[in-house]
Amino acid sequence: MTVVLMVAEKPMLADAIAKILSNHTAKSRKGSNGACSIHEFKGNFMGKQVNYKMTSTCGHVMSLDFDAKYNNWDRTDPVELYTAKSEKVEAMPKLKMNHFLSSEARECDYLVLWLDCDKEGENICFEVIDAVRGSMNCANKSRFMDNVYRFVIGGEEFTVSGKTVTDPGFTQVMTWQAIDDNEIVPNVTTGTQFIVKDVSMSSDQTGPPEYLTESELITLMEKHGIGTDASIPVHINTICQRNYVKIILGKMSWLFGMKPQDAPVPPELTGMAGGAGNTGDSGKGQPQNPKEAVGGKMAYSFDSTALERAAKAARELEKFSNAKEALELSRLQEVTRQKEVDQQTKQLEAQIQAMKADHQRVAEEERRKTLIEETKHARSRADYQDQLARKRSEDELALKARMQEENLRKQEESVKKQEALRKSTIEHELALKHKYDLEKVDAQIKAQANAARKNRDVNLEQLRAHEEERRKTVIEQIKTSGAVIGAGLNEFLNDKKKIVATVGGLTALAVGWYAAKRGTAVTARFVEARLGKPSLVRDTSRITPIETLKHPVKTAQRLFRRSDDPLKGVVLSPALESRLRDVAITTKNTKRNHGLFRNVLFYGPPGTGKTLFAKSLAQHSGLDYAIMTGGDVAPMGPDGVSAIHKVFDWAENSRNGLILFIDEADAFLRKRSTEQISEDMRAMLNAFLYRTGTQSRKFMLVVASNQPEQFDWAVNDRLDELVEFALPGVEERTRILLQYFKQYIADAATSGSRKERLKLADFDWIGKVEQIAKETEGMSGRELSKLVIGWQASAYASEDGVLTTEMMDRNVKEAMIQHGRKMDWLAREAAMAPSKQ
Repeated sequence: MTVVLMVAEKPMLADAIAKILSNHTAKSRKGSNGACSIHEFKGNFMGKQVNYKMTSTCGHVMSLDFDAKYNNWDRTDPVELYTAKSEKVEAMPKLKMNHFLSSEARECDYLVLWLDCDKEGENICFEVIDAVRGSMNCANKSRFMDNVYRFVIGGEEFTVSGKTVTDPGFTQVMTWQAIDDNEIVPNVTTGTQFIVKDVSMSSDQTGPPEYLTESELITLMEKHGIGTDASIPVHINTICQRNYVKIILGKMSWLFGMKPQDAPVPPELTGMAGGAGNTGDSGKGQPQNPKEAVGGKMAYSFDSTALERAAKAARELEKFSNAKEALELSRLQEVTRQKEVDQQTKQLEAQIQAMKADHQRVAEEERRKTLIEETKHARSRADYQDQLARKRSEDELALKARMQEENLRKQEESVKKQEALRKSTIEHELALKHKYDLEKVDAQIKAQANAARKNRDVNLEQLRAHEEERRKTVIEQIKTSGAVIGAGLNEFLNDKKKIVATVGGLTALAVGWYAAKRGTAVTARFVEARLGKPSLVRDTSRITPIETLKHPVKTAQRLFRRSDDPLKGVVLSPALESRLRDVAITTKNTKRNHGLFRNVLFYGPPGTGKTLFAKSLAQHSGLDYAIMTGGDVAPMGPDGVSAIHKVFDWAENSRNGLILFIDEADAFLRKRSTEQISEDMRAMLNAFLYRTGTQSRKFMLVVASNQPEQFDWAVNDRLDELVEFALPGVEERTRILLQYFKQYIADAATSGSRKERLKLADFDWIGKVEQIAKETEGMSGRELSKLVIGWQASAYASEDGVLTTEMMDRNVKEAMIQHGRKMDWLAREAAMAPSKQ
């Protein structure tokens, strides 16, 4: 199936995009570098079903840096940096981002990039492409043709074979798999002429050309400028000196071809060329057999008219005034041609030496290949011998194992036979012993029967006497016991003091048993109400002996702590702050005058300071506080009613008074008429209404809820005052941000402690906080505190520990995105609520 690789700039963006595209069905796994995850899911791409792989980078893959010699700023001249070369290196070598992207791109067919539309995103785009280019299936296949060309050089036919590349395809990227340059031949057509720059013979052998005829020789001489009338004698002499011909007795033989020639010898001349010579019978002149004079070669008769024409031309040349200069020019031309011939000879010798060197190189290469093949053969032979030795050893071990198994089998069979023989012997002995015992018992029984039969009268008499004695003994015991019991009962009934003491003792025993049974439970409840803490209470400031033993220092701090401003650390709007201050003053004076406490409802969005103000209110008024959540009541089931009664009993036993704060109260105080609640929840709601039906001097009930409209009407009737905690405005957000910025960042940066790594960059942080307060519309106090803590975490995560405005802006942007998602979820839930009803 087609695989599409998608790369984002940050892991968080990759995770979000994968969830959106896959509808939260993507499977995630950790990448090889440990920093980036891979999200895999299926989908449609360009009209077909594909597998998606979504991953990311961690910013830039590569970065520019100077050479290592410029790392020391103290020794570097800044002017040199303007002309210094820079190099590209991995931005984060520990993450090995190039290797990670390359490995994930294997067998992928498409690449999709999710990057910002700016210069930085464009740079990261090409960095990712360079990283995955070598391992993706995006390139075409490499295509080439195998060609064989035949061409002619100097009348001799040669053959060359090679490859002609038509489409390089993937070899443009994987250059190591491209066709070698020595194997590439150009694409030519029939009849193409070209210049040979270098010749290296790889196979076959050359042969000599055909011999030239006289006419062909003269044609070539005229073509190359040798053979004119003015220079024929000179060239004839040159031809003779070069051993191209042999002249014997006025006959000349042409010697052409590539065959080895005899050693050069001077020509044997018996007379002047073209002269009459001596034709006498003494043999001085032409030989009788011309073939013997030329060594068995075919000789040509020399044309003397050519010499005559040459002599005539020489005489005519002498008549001219410039004859000497012409001859000198001819001689110089001949010298020049001779030098050219020498130069060509040297070039040929150099080519011959190069051919020898190539031949030597080829021979060495063949020898190296032979050695390699011999090494491989020796290695394979050694491996084969090793395999034979191993097989031989394995066969020997297997044979030994079979022999051992055979020996063991024989030993086991021997032991079995011995055991069977011993068993049969024992069984035979036991059978004989059993037989003898039976005979012995039979004999004894028979003897006893005979004796009993003979002593029957004596035995009966003894039995009668024994039973008579036993009957008399039992009768005497009964008489004695009845007399003793009757005397004791008569004495007890006649003594009134003993009767009274007996009745009093039995009564005291019954009362003690009932008191112990019932009093233990009452005492346990009393101790739990005085010393313990109910299970529904999550947090409390009430001091108990158990808490004192667990946390003595914290208990002492609570005892000696003075009551502060109830709104200290709580940032609210002026109107709400004034109203809550009135509630705090009223609660404090009510406690001081032992009046009846008022029940209060705090409602509003989460994170607006409801719980924080309830704790401050308890500390300011001198009351203890206890915090419980409505979500803990429902899981109690049938025990919920008892748990609620224990909470209120515990609250009423507080000596200082108690503020009972119920957070998320709408979880169990729902409407009984419209909501579908269980019988246990209905019973717990009735118990709560029963315990809060009247005002109390012992505790004050503070209820907090995000959805007060879901309360039962009876619950609303028990609430005396309703206080709304709204989201903070611009001024409140500014005060909250400044408060938390000073607490978490400014104090830590200005403390001067060496352990503190946090520092502030040089910027107006008060003005920056005011700007951010305007941008964070709709955020609660808790979200603002988390935003400031996020700034602190970003500074700790940086390399130098310095908090900059860029970090703050980035965190604000992410926080607003998350806030927007929460609001979308809330809107969807509100839209779905009417449909459910």
